[in-house]
Amino acid sequence: MERSRTASTVALKKKILEKMSEFQTLRNKIHQEHNEVVERRVFTVTGNHIDEETIEQLIKSAQSEQIFQNPIEEQGRRQVFQMKNFKYVRH
Repeated sequence: MERSRTASTVALKKKILEKMSEFQTLRNKIHQEHNEVVERRVFTVTGNHIDEETIEQLIKSAQSEQIFQNPIEEQGRRQVFQMKNFKYVRH
């Protein structure tokens, strides 16, 4: 009975270590993808490429979302304005 418990424990430990490794790999992949998204957004808004350290600072300070809020809102307003003008031109 003791041997089977030991064997089960060893197997479960191995399985959990594998799952932890898979999870860490997934976290790293998600982190890298998020960095790439922030880098693309910054380039789209500013036209400049930034270094990894600056990207990390933007993410940690939560400015990675705020920096894009105004340009996105302005673009939305511009599209609404264009649609209104288009509507007036058609009628």
